[in-house]
Amino acid sequence: MSELILFKGDQFSAWRTLNDSIMGGQSRATCSIDKDSLFFSGELVEQNGGFVSCISPSIDKPIDLSRYSGLRLKLFGSGLHLKFALGCKKNRFTFSRYPLGNVKWVFSFPTLKSQTTDLFIPFHKFEAAIRAQRLEKSLQLNVNRISQFQLLYS
Repeated sequence: MSELILFKGDQFSAWRTLNDSIMGGQSRATCSIDKDSLFFSGELVEQNGGFVSCISPSIDKPIDLSRYSGLRLKLFGSGLHLKFALGCKKNRFTFSRYPLGNVKWVFSFPTLKSQTTDLFIPFHKFEAAIRAQRLEKSLQLNVNRISQFQLLYS
């Protein structure tokens, strides 16, 4: 199967931080780029469920990844336990009791302490969640409507 590189170097330029400060928390993080990579660093304050993240802009024309079985991440995570999340837009006629945009599909993973973690995440391993609370198993990730990507530490 062919490979599709979604983000590399300047393609990360529109990514931004999204931290618990939006809900009154005190965690701080920044996102920056160089020619090949996204850099994500900061300070997590765990009080009141802290989190720090880098998030892509919302993609107006969703990406169809139905030809693929998952995502490959290559990152240096310093031994931290991170999460990667996907957002997807609903089809025009999809009905759900969950508000549009609040549901994320999340995969949690450990990273290696002193080397690059090369990780493949099958799409079926992502779990639906709203604000870190896992949702029912019947809610499925729509891989042909991916509209956002997010790297989190919480």
